[in-house]
Amino acid sequence: KIEVIEFFSFGCGHCKSFEPFLQDWMKKAPADAQVRRIPAVFQPGWKELGKVYYTLEALGEADKLAPAVFEAIHTDGKRMEKSDVFFAWAASKGLDAAKVKSTYDGFSVDGKVRRAEQLARAYDVQFVPNIYIDGKYQILADKLTGQLAGVPAAMDYLIAVSRKERK
Repeated sequence: KIEVIEFFSFGCGHCKSFEPFLQDWMKKAPADAQVRRIPAVFQPGWKELGKVYYTLEALGEADKLAPAVFEAIHTDGKRMEKSDVFFAWAASKGLDAAKVKSTYDGFSVDGKVRRAEQLARAYDVQFVPNIYIDGKYQILADKLTGQLAGVPAAMDYLIAVSRKERK
């Protein structure tokens, strides 16, 4: 599999702008592409937003609800970095409140957030969204504001290049 890593944050406006393009791309991503979304946690409040992502991921709801989290934050002004706000929002989306809270507060989510911090340092992530293809190629989508629609094509191209390099 060719790994596609997206470093992002629910708190990032560029990431919110990129989300529809990424969601569309993920629906038709090449079969040999393995997508990993990693929350960047290098700003105040983003650690808690990372916990939001990993909680939703653990509950099998991340792909479905990620666009709604961006909307809640950037359109509705919800302070999702505050756990009580997130818990109430998750319940409003039909998720079991007790399960959301226990997952959010659990060891596994904390460990994933710590691992995300380590990976961001290892990849020297300074901005988001930031995409890596096969550990070699980087697409700084934050530099492409206004051109975000072209990022999925760049991802496909770099996946094809990586595929050829492996042969």
